[in-house]
Amino acid sequence: MASKKREKEEEEGFSLWAELPAEVQSNVLGWLPLRLLFRCKLVCKQWDSAISSPSFTHFPSLRYRSGHRPWLIFFTPESFDFLLAFDFDGLSWLKFDVGFLSSMLDVFHVRALPSAQRGFVWCAGTASGRLLLNFRSSLHVCNPLTKSLFKLPSFKCIEVIVTQGFSASHMRCILAHVKARVSSPITGISTTTSIRKNEMQGFLMPTDSGKCASEGHFCAAELKGKARDASEETGPCLCAHYFSVMVIGKAKRELLIEAYCFSRNSWEIVGSMPTCFIMKHDQMIECDGVFYSLLLNPFGMLVVGESTENGMGIWRIQDLPVNGGEETRRLLACQNSIFLVCPVDELNKGLIVCRFESNSRCWIKMRNMPECILEDMKSIAHSNWVDCVGVGNFICFRALCTLRVLSYDICNELWSWLPEPSILYDTVFTRGHEFEPRLDFTQFV
Repeated sequence: MASKKREKEEEEGFSLWAELPAEVQSNVLGWLPLRLLFRCKLVCKQWDSAISSPSFTHFPSLRYRSGHRPWLIFFTPESFDFLLAFDFDGLSWLKFDVGFLSSMLDVFHVRALPSAQRGFVWCAGTASGRLLLNFRSSLHVCNPLTKSLFKLPSFKCIEVIVTQGFSASHMRCILAHVKARVSSPITGISTTTSIRKNEMQGFLMPTDSGKCASEGHFCAAELKGKARDASEETGPCLCAHYFSVMVIGKAKRELLIEAYCFSRNSWEIVGSMPTCFIMKHDQMIECDGVFYSLLLNPFGMLVVGESTENGMGIWRIQDLPVNGGEETRRLLACQNSIFLVCPVDELNKGLIVCRFESNSRCWIKMRNMPECILEDMKSIAHSNWVDCVGVGNFICFRALCTLRVLSYDICNELWSWLPEPSILYDTVFTRGHEFEPRLDFTQFV
């Protein structure tokens, strides 16, 4: 009797829900936590279509989700099926489908090879709920929650990607490439009056455009809320909902730097580098609109896109702390700062965390990893090689070939292990990324 009564109440509830206007249904679902939205998509086709509709993804309450703590996600290049995410608010693992990538990427690339030989999908960075994907040497921007995919155009000159960076920061960004001795069609920098006018708007413009172009310099901006005015005055800019992509790649016998301009949907050559430079990572770390990467030759940290008082040098090399084990160094961004995880000595008897002070350009030692924690990591994996990523207030460490994740709370200086995921997942190529889930927009252009 009780079960029949419960079934009757459920049927009445479903009928009442079905009678509600679609707009009301979307409003109700729009206030649910994001982790519950994924479960709602599995209830019925009606809920799945409602949550995936453009009207729902533009629902105002979804914009407040950016205040929630970001997720730690793992993306495997071999898998087109799902992403694995850890929600620090719910202290639980989530699995969400990205199977749509396989068919959508095939729209841009002719399937000339069997699926097993079509190549890997590399996640080259994340920003504001979007992933930068490198698929068969082509870059795509994807929102895995709204199933939106945008293919970036071909490079101007780069033939082979060496490293890339992804950013949605509007504090400092590249706006336009300075052309030698020619009045720019966008900013008109050939006259002193226009230069002063742009400086008043927050643009840092070099006075010698010919020299600037020959040395690969660029125009940068401190937008700070003026993105709308700047875009109306100068055309291309990168405002809060836009994104920027920086790529270093080989072009014939050159090593060039190209930046993607969102509003023009095109790439601009913003600088060049010596061909002898060897990058450590295949992706650059972004912090406040500036990109960072470790160099093996010459040894140091590469800083790309940082504005200076005397001009806009596109890149420079920063010294690193003197510690052994160059191969085990890891660079990451956390709490709007750059951190370096490196071994205590050449014998790798422990790890230390250093924070980079951008103003003084020096490194500050934070804290050594406790020996007991290091021993636990060694017992889990045969090697003490670790993958490090900043997620909100946490630095997350992962040993090779495992999904056991150790977190370090920077604010409270606490070490703790995250619960293990029960989901079987390929960990050979897995790397961690910070991901801020967003559903407030679906289109990129």
